[in-house]
Amino acid sequence: MSPHTNRIGSVASLIVALMSAALVSTGMSQVGGDSSRSKTLGDSLSTPRDEGRLSIHSNPQGAEVYEGSRFVGMTPIERLPVTGGTHVFTLFYPSPHSWDAVWKSDTMAVTRDQETRSVVDFGVSTKSILMPQRIPMKITDPGLFLADAKNENGNRWLKFAAGGTMIISGVASAYFKDHSNKDFDSYVATGDPGLLSSTHRFDRLAGITLGISQLSFGLLAYLLLSE
Repeated sequence: MSPHTNRIGSVASLIVALMSAALVSTGMSQVGGDSSRSKTLGDSLSTPRDEGRLSIHSNPQGAEVYEGSRFVGMTPIERLPVTGGTHVFTLFYPSPHSWDAVWKSDTMAVTRDQETRSVVDFGVSTKSILMPQRIPMKITDPGLFLADAKNENGNRWLKFAAGGTMIISGVASAYFKDHSNKDFDSYVATGDPGLLSSTHRFDRLAGITLGISQLSFGLLAYLLLSE
């Protein structure tokens, strides 16, 4: 082999060696870049979002919870993920669509990576809504319920007694007055003094029972109007 040929081979080997070194360097740079990007993405995924956990209970349970117009759920709500900051929730018991609904608003400050708990007490016994028939529909305090029921029963029997007395005494007054008129007609026809005395007696009875009937009517009217 000639010296010229040896020089050409040496140059070719040097070129191949330089190209191989360049390719290896480029590959390592790409691997390093991919590793850096992967590390950045991993750091981004491992960073917790700006949210906390919220638990909402109510007394009694089963209230509907809204944030603005958005329905959140029904109590009890456990560890609900929410963004950090201040939130205003409105609770309706038993439902905002119920005619006797009780509602309360609660402002809650939620801290990132922490759980915030809230218990809303409706105090239903303080809100007694009455139907037109005066039947208490939302009373959970037994003392209040028994007191109202006792008053209602007492008024009912008093109205029955006043109405019954008015009717009976009215009928009795009419009966006595009719006998008085008959006895007076007989006295005029016969002149018997006994019939005149009987006329006066039935007149007095008719007047007394008429007075009782009028008093009973006044009491009944008062009881009905006082409702």
